[in-house]
Amino acid sequence: MNNLIFLGLFFLLKSEVFGFRCDRRPYGSISKPSAADGRFKLTVIGAEDTYMPDQLYTVQITSTDAVSRFTGFMISADGATKPDPSNPRRMIAFFPGHLRPQDLISAKFSDRCLYSVEHAIASPKTSVEVYWQAPESGNGCVTLRAMVAETDEVWFEDGPPLTQRLCEDMRQPDDVTPQLNYDCQICDEAKYEIAFTGIWSRNTHPRLYPEKEWEPRYSDLVGASHAIDCTLWAPGALASDGFKELAEHANTSRFEGEIREQISSCVRTMVKGKGHGYPKMNNPTYAFIRADKRYHLISVAVGIHPSPDWFLGVTRFELCQNDNTWVKERELNLFPWDAGTDSGVSYESMNIATFPQDVISRVQMSSFDKNSPFYETDMKELHPFGRLRIKLVRTYHKECEEEGKDETTVTEEEKSTTEDVTSTTTEVTTTETEADTEEPSPSEPDAPSRYQNTQLGSGERARETPVVTDPESPEDCPMSQWQEWSECEGECVNGQIVGYRWRERYHLVDGIAVEKYDPHAKHKVMKEVPRFCKLHYDTFEREECEDKCSDDFSIEEPTGHVLEVLILLATFTICTCEDILCDRRPLGTNTDPLPPDSRFKIEIIGVNDKYIPTRQYTIRLSAMDGVSTFIAFTIWARGDIKPHDKNPQKTAHLDPGFVFPAPHSETTPNKKCNNSVVQTDLTPKTSVEAYWKAPKKENKCVTINAVVAVKRDVWYRQDGPLSKRVCEDRRNVLDMQPTKNDNCTAQEDARYLLTFEGMWSYNTHSKMFPESEDLARFSDVVGASHNSKFNVFKYNSDASEGLKRLAEQGNTTQLEIEIMKQLGRNIRTIIKAVAPPKTNMMTTSMFRVTREHHLVSLVTALIPSPDWFLGVSNMELCDVRTGTWANNLTLNLYPMDAGTDSGKKFESSNDETMPPQPISPAVINPSVPKEEVRPFARLQFDLIRTYARTVTFEVTSEVTNTEEVEETEKVYSSTPATQRETSVEIASEESDPNCPMSGWDDWLSCEGECIDNQIEGYQMRFRHHMVNNQPVDLIGPLSKRIPKDCIEKYSVTELRACTDSCDEEENEGIAS
Repeated sequence: MNNLIFLGLFFLLKSEVFGFRCDRRPYGSISKPSAADGRFKLTVIGAEDTYMPDQLYTVQITSTDAVSRFTGFMISADGATKPDPSNPRRMIAFFPGHLRPQDLISAKFSDRCLYSVEHAIASPKTSVEVYWQAPESGNGCVTLRAMVAETDEVWFEDGPPLTQRLCEDMRQPDDVTPQLNYDCQICDEAKYEIAFTGIWSRNTHPRLYPEKEWEPRYSDLVGASHAIDCTLWAPGALASDGFKELAEHANTSRFEGEIREQISSCVRTMVKGKGHGYPKMNNPTYAFIRADKRYHLISVAVGIHPSPDWFLGVTRFELCQNDNTWVKERELNLFPWDAGTDSGVSYESMNIATFPQDVISRVQMSSFDKNSPFYETDMKELHPFGRLRIKLVRTYHKECEEEGKDETTVTEEEKSTTEDVTSTTTEVTTTETEADTEEPSPSEPDAPSRYQNTQLGSGERARETPVVTDPESPEDCPMSQWQEWSECEGECVNGQIVGYRWRERYHLVDGIAVEKYDPHAKHKVMKEVPRFCKLHYDTFEREECEDKCSDDFSIEEPTGHVLEVLILLATFTICTCEDILCDRRPLGTNTDPLPPDSRFKIEIIGVNDKYIPTRQYTIRLSAMDGVSTFIAFTIWARGDIKPHDKNPQKTAHLDPGFVFPAPHSETTPNKKCNNSVVQTDLTPKTSVEAYWKAPKKENKCVTINAVVAVKRDVWYRQDGPLSKRVCEDRRNVLDMQPTKNDNCTAQEDARYLLTFEGMWSYNTHSKMFPESEDLARFSDVVGASHNSKFNVFKYNSDASEGLKRLAEQGNTTQLEIEIMKQLGRNIRTIIKAVAPPKTNMMTTSMFRVTREHHLVSLVTALIPSPDWFLGVSNMELCDVRTGTWANNLTLNLYPMDAGTDSGKKFESSNDETMPPQPISPAVINPSVPKEEVRPFARLQFDLIRTYARTVTFEVTSEVTNTEEVEETEKVYSSTPATQRETSVEIASEESDPNCPMSGWDDWLSCEGECIDNQIEGYQMRFRHHMVNNQPVDLIGPLSKRIPKDCIEKYSVTELRACTDSCDEEENEGIAS
């Protein structure tokens, strides 16, 4: 009896240890499992035979033939076993990690087996996915097993296709330089296969992974086999210009050029493999290299996009082992490197150039910056971003030669190994001394791009008309013969078509029309058309045509129930009817759309994610690379939905605004669908523009969509970059600056009246006003009209010394000097308006602008305050929609913090901020909500008049005949006319001997607005600093000789109010 009890306890303990031996057969089944027949397979995505501890993996069961279906399943995780240290006769199991469903509809936790999930619904399926959280380090190997049931009586369990054993990846980062062999004595040459597989994904690297699924991609794999005295990149060294392009922009062209330049000296074979992006990020790419006793190192790199300047790669990897044998096979886990050219901390950080440039190093791990994807992440915890496999394909026997003769002339075939790098993989041909037949090399198992064809067998190609090579096409860019002309396409008017017809041909690569779309292609081999051929040889042409037609359209007449439904739909006027009946497919094609293509995008000029109600915007559909073309498109706007007013159970669309053609563009209204535009013709184009009139207030969000056709039956749906969603900007319109115009086309100069209206008082800002009310005032208003290369201040940047003095003390002198140094180059007119007498009163000034200097920046200090000021930076006066001068503009001003003083109140004592902080909105009283803060002042810009541009010249400090500068172009330089006529200047006896100054020039004429033949304005006069009894301007190389304290203590300009008589002729405003 005791023996039976002991035996029972033994089996109980054993069942606890070997928990995976639970009954995993389908519910209710009494049959035994069938032998696995290979139709179903268990796969752990991103893991072949090793796992990274604590990483989250996706485990899937799939039908290998895409036809077979299963109704039930169970996936279990079993840990390895080892003897119990306290009782060697007893076995204990390691923790195998956690399995859990992706959703509770397809799977659930098993109530029969530990560490298992099973089906929730017994419905037919061809695939299923669950999550597996790998165990922490130290748990050895894990076996994942699957049970798959077709019916209750036919089911499969275990076996190679349904079982995967994974062991902990114990390797450290191995993409570092190994020990080099400086005396490689291998006479035979070697051919290697280089395979790069991307692992970077949202599952493996979820923290801060780019939000747009289609954005992440790898650059091409680029590198070389080379000699020891050659370095393509290395930790601790500076990145070259080409390598910087690879790391920052995933652009390899320049880096390839740098490698090619070294082919004759220290590079044997250049490596080039095609980079992959969404949705093929994890597809491998292949390339081949040759190595010999001199060229036995390999360096490769792959850019990560988006990223600041991060890349993957290995440098100076040794293929010649110490025992003088070739490395058979190595697999390297790749982790990110930092090129040292950009200081961004995350994938999508804005460009922050590193100055001076830093050296190449490992991306900072265990970062404490929460904006970093590696926040508190150790290298041991990080999943690789890629994997590089280096495999010896074969060797070529070579007789050992005497020293100095081992680098003899190579055959023409061998030369091709270093020169032929234009295809996806760099093929290497064998030499005349090869002893045996080369094994067939594996081709890249990658599908072509969505519009490319592949190399088909005779059976596939038999369905199509053979492509015939045009004998007149060049050998470097072979082309097919032109196809037949299409039918004449155009509008039928009075039985006659006047329109266009078109035809096309194809680029040929190895006799294959790779750009010819074939929906039946098996996608086995990828071939690329050289960029040179794409740019210089057209594949499309059209010509005008005329043909007879009938005004009657033969459309199949709907009958029966379909007709009743259409009539019923036609009676409704809400927007949803249009969406049901409207066919926006380009060119009326019947083919299905392809997923969005990253080559094309839709954008709204001047809009990021907010639109201003009722404002008109320009929509642009364009090719991102500037080369890819499309022949047809449809652009339309779609509004948000809301419950229908009359029937809450239904929905209706809000007003999306109105889309209409832009003048002189290749767009026309879509006759089939309201509120949309289409192409005017089928000419290949890289961009088109249309207008969008935004809806009125309270219409929430609008989505601008586009579909694009690159061929008649090859088109991309509205998604990803072909869809732009923008929402209503609910801010006060007077709080927003006009959209910046990067291409002002105004044909005339203009003069504006600036009105600064103070709106700051105790009555309006009782909680944001100094306690000593009598002290409150504004400083003078100072600024300039300028181009885009100049800034009086810039948001989120440090304040200049001049702005610091203005914000802290109300002193404008230093800021005026900083502005004056740019006069005549980046500045058209210096603007200065005298401070208004009170904080709720106005002051005015006038200034000139040109199409080169169409921006205005202004500042004024709040006095008293720690370092608070009002201002506007880069105010646009040239309308972005029309390219002409805006008639009038108004902008509210709110306080800004210069970041130089840490005081919290208006009368706070000086408390210098160290280090200085960037300019930002000022928080004067935290108890006042942001939305309740009223403007402190308002700027009004009114167009006074325009001037014809009849004279073109540069403003400098050289001698200028003022009589030649007439009303059409009157400008003040830093040296007045009276001074330019004098060749000798004598220091004033009254000036400081330590800071000698010239005497004051005569006052310039009174400048201001002429009203009733009377000017009430201002006039200026000038003087100079003297160095060695010579006058020196503040502009120019000699200005450095003027002591800095002299510049601060003594002004070179003086301004005073004046009155004078005038006629009605316009005069220049205040300028210096």
